Amino acid sequence: RIRPAKKSLSLYRTGRTREKKPVPLSLVLLAPLFEVSSQRSPLNLPPKIWFSLARICLPFVTVVENTLPLDALDQKIAESHPRDIFIPTRIYKELFKLIDSINSTPQTLEQPILLIVASNDQVVNPNAAKEWIKKRATQSKIIELPRSGHLIPLDTQWINATREAIHFI
Repeated sequence: RIRPAKKSLSLYRTGRTREKKPVPLSLVLLAPLFEVSSQRSPLNLPPKIWFSLARICLPFVTVVENTLPLDALDQKIAESHPRDIFIPTRIYKELFKLIDSINSTPQTLEQPILLIVASNDQVVNPNAAKEWIKKRATQSKIIELPRSGHLIPLDTQWINATREAIHFI
C-alpha cells in the first residue's frame, strides 16, 4: 500500500506487523529538509545564523514576511502557485529545532530509500540530504534533477521524478 507521508512531499510503501500497524517498507523522499540552503542568504551566512540574529535584534517581532520567489524553474508554476507570505517566527524556531533533532539522530534506516533532489535547490541543501542518507541508509538510491527547483512534483522534471518513484516502489 502506498501512502503519502504527513506534512511532507514523501511517500512510503507499507506492510503489516502482527499488531496490524503499518510499517514503512520503503521511502521516497523529495527534496527533504536536513539543512536550509544558504543560496539566497545575504552575505552567504547560514539561515540559522540570520534567524538567531533577528531574534536578538528584533525580539518583539512575531511574524516575518517571505519576499522570496518560489523555487521553480518553470516560470508558470513560480508565478501562479500559492504560497504563504507571512510566517510566524515560531515556525522558524521549531523548524531549526526539528532539523537539529533529525541531524543528531544516529539511527540507521533499514528500508530502501529513494532520495530525489534538485541540484540547485534554493530552499533546502541537497548535499546535506545526500550526506544524511549516505550515513544512515543501508539501501539507497539518489537521483539528482539538474533542471528542477525545490518544487519537484510541479517543476520541469516532474515526469522524471514520478517515473523514478513508481519504478522504485
